[in-house]
Amino acid sequence: MKSLVVVRKLDGVGRITLPKKILRSWGIEHNDGLEIAVDGNYIILSKYRPVCIFCGSADGITEIKNKYICEDCISSISGKHDE
Repeated sequence: MKSLVVVRKLDGVGRITLPKKILRSWGIEHNDGLEIAVDGNYIILSKYRPVCIFCGSADGITEIKNKYICEDCISSISGKHDE
């Protein structure tokens, strides 16, 4: 994969714009969320993926009353899990 290096300057309130080419390659569209993490001297951006409020899983997520819960935890709570 070819590296893409772009230099952007911060505006007066600390914002930058990301090139559409990069956003498209990540599958990010208007109003999608981005996670921002700091690791030492690096700022890491990644596409936001909701996780289960109980177990932290990102698989099989359902939104219920503005909270994200995975299928396994829903089954566990409802008592419908396999034993």
